Amino acid sequence: MNFRLEGDSHFDGGLAAGTTIVQLKPMPTAVVAMNDLTAIGIMKAVRTRGMDIPGDLSVTGYDFIQMAQYTSPSLTTVDLKRDLLGRIAADSLHDLFASATHMGQEYIVVPELRLGQSTGPPRPVPKA
Repeated sequence: MNFRLEGDSHFDGGLAAGTTIVQLKPMPTAVVAMNDLTAIGIMKAVRTRGMDIPGDLSVTGYDFIQMAQYTSPSLTTVDLKRDLLGRIAADSLHDLFASATHMGQEYIVVPELRLGQSTGPPRPVPKA
């Protein structure tokens, strides 16, 4: 089962989404949140109901904020490599303005999965 919940990219939006997720029948085995703050809110909602992460629900964020390392369990997330993106953006703007042609370049930055303890093997999904 695949579904999408609207959120506001903040902790409270994740808390609201998590409250909805734990009421779904059958409940999903995993959630990929739009960012780490949302994922942390989802984790809080799930744990408040006495459920286990990742035993009952695996949770993954996306943007690798520093707080993700300090959640319990630590959050699995995707590192967008913001520092590298910032350096590339600044350097490319400098190069663009210094260039006689003012032609841009294409840069490839590969995000990196940072495994935390908030994900695990999928649990069996009960038949509806």
